[in-house]
Amino acid sequence: CFFLIQQYLAGSSSHWAPYIRSLPQPDEPHKLATPLYYPEEARRWLAGTNLPAAIAQREGLWRGEFEGGMKVLDADEGMEGLKGKWTWELYKWASTIFSSRSFVSKLIPDEMYGDVLEQPVDGYTNWREKIEEEGPYPVLFPMLDIANHDAKARVEWFVNAQGPVKDFSIITDGAIEGGEQVFNNYAPKGNTELLLGYGFYIPGNDDVAIELRCPNEEKRRIREAQHGYRAPGGASEKWIFHVRSRPYPASEGDNRIEKFRIFEEGLIDTLSVLVANEREEEFLQENPEYSVESNLETSLYNFIGRNALCALSVLLAQLQSARRKIIDARNDLDEPATQFEVIANQYRSGQLATLDAAIEALHAYLETLKIKDDAEDYTIAEWPLSPIVDVRSAFFYLEANHPTVWNAVARAIASEETIKSYLGLSADQDAGSGEGISRKDLSARNCSFGEMLDNGWGVPMLCLWTWCVLMVHHSENNDLSDGLDLWLEDVLQ
Repeated sequence: CFFLIQQYLAGSSSHWAPYIRSLPQPDEPHKLATPLYYPEEARRWLAGTNLPAAIAQREGLWRGEFEGGMKVLDADEGMEGLKGKWTWELYKWASTIFSSRSFVSKLIPDEMYGDVLEQPVDGYTNWREKIEEEGPYPVLFPMLDIANHDAKARVEWFVNAQGPVKDFSIITDGAIEGGEQVFNNYAPKGNTELLLGYGFYIPGNDDVAIELRCPNEEKRRIREAQHGYRAPGGASEKWIFHVRSRPYPASEGDNRIEKFRIFEEGLIDTLSVLVANEREEEFLQENPEYSVESNLETSLYNFIGRNALCALSVLLAQLQSARRKIIDARNDLDEPATQFEVIANQYRSGQLATLDAAIEALHAYLETLKIKDDAEDYTIAEWPLSPIVDVRSAFFYLEANHPTVWNAVARAIASEETIKSYLGLSADQDAGSGEGISRKDLSARNCSFGEMLDNGWGVPMLCLWTWCVLMVHHSENNDLSDGLDLWLEDVLQ
C-alpha cells in the first residue's frame, strides 16, 4: 500500500502513472463506494446489521498497519522527502484499491520472480521463506483488474511463465459478442464481503454472520477433535458461521436436511458441543465421528435428543435476536436519499429477508416435532414419540394417567379464585364451600398454562409428571425408565 501511495505522490514521473490515473482517485469516494467511505448519515442505515462491526474491524486493522508503516518510513533517510505526505486518507485509498482489485500472489509461478526469491530479507533467510511463513500477498495486475464480478461467469486465470514474454490472462469459455462486457468471477462471496471489499450489492446474494463464543477450552477441544471439523472465521475465543439466502451446495457425503443447507456446515454441530451437558460431552468426546448435524432426525429421537433440540432452539434464539437488533436500530430513518443510503437499505433489507427465511424454516421444523393435541392419546402406553413434550402436553398426560395427583397438585398451587375460573365458576358461586369446588374434576384443557408458567409452576409440574411416569413404569419397562431417568436428569441440570 505504501508503494502505491509513493507512486501516486510521484505523479506523472511514476512508471505506473497511466495505470494510477485509471483508478478511482482518493478524492472520489462515490467511485470507491465501500462503506468505509460512507458518510455518517448513510452508515446509520447499516445499524444492527453485520457491517458496522466489520467496518470497525477493517478500519482498526488498516490503521494499525498505517501507524506501524509510518514509524518505519519516517525513520528511513531515503524517504525523508515524503515525510508528512503519508496520510491516513491516502492509506485508506490504497488499501481499498488492493482490497477491491487485487489478485493473490500464489498465481505467480517462481519463474516470474527471477532470482528475487533467493535474496535475503530482514528476519528471514530469503524472500521465499518469508512468503512461505506469512502466506500469499495481494498483487495488482493493471487492466485485468478492471473486469466486474459475475458469480455465473466461467473463467480461468492463466499465467504463461515460459518464453521471453510472460503474461497473465483471464480466459472465458463463453462466446462474447461485440459490445458485451467481459466479466471476471471473484469466487463465491456473500453481500457482506462484496459490499465491504468491493462496494457493490447483488440482490438475493445475502448472508448473515452468526457469532458463537466458546465458554471454555474443554468444549473447544471437543469440537476441534470431531470428524470433519473445519475452523470457521473468527478469533480464537469465538466461531463465526454464516446463514445464506441461497442454500450452500451439498458436499460429498453431506446428509444434512435439505432445508437446513442455508446454514453453513458445522454450525449445528458447534452448537451441539456448546449446549452439551456432562453426559453429552462425555458421549461426544468418546465418539468424535458422530455428527448431530448430519444425523439430526435420528439424534432428535435418541439419547442425545435433548442436545439436538437445544442446539436448534439456541440457533432460533440467535436468529431472532439478530433480527430484533436490525429492527430496533432503525427508529428515525426516512426514505433513502443518496446512492450510499439506497445500497445500505438494500443490504439491510437483504439481511432481514435472510433471517426471516431462516427463522421460518427452523420454526416450521420444530413445530413438526411437537405433540399433536388433536391426535395424541394421553393415556400412557409408552413414552411419547414426539421429541418435544411441552409443559401443556405434560399436564394433559398427568391428568389422563394420574387424575387424583393432577387435581390435588393443581388445587394446591392455585388460588381458590383461579380454580373457580378454571372450573368456569363465577367469583361468588359456591362461595365459602370448599367441598363444592373440590368435588368438581379440574380439566387441564380449561387451565391457563401461560398463567401457570408465569407463576413458576411449569417445571415443578413437569418434574412431578415425570416422577409419576417413572413410578408406574419402573418395574414394567426398564428401557423406558432408563430413558426417562436420563431425561429427568437433563431437565434438572
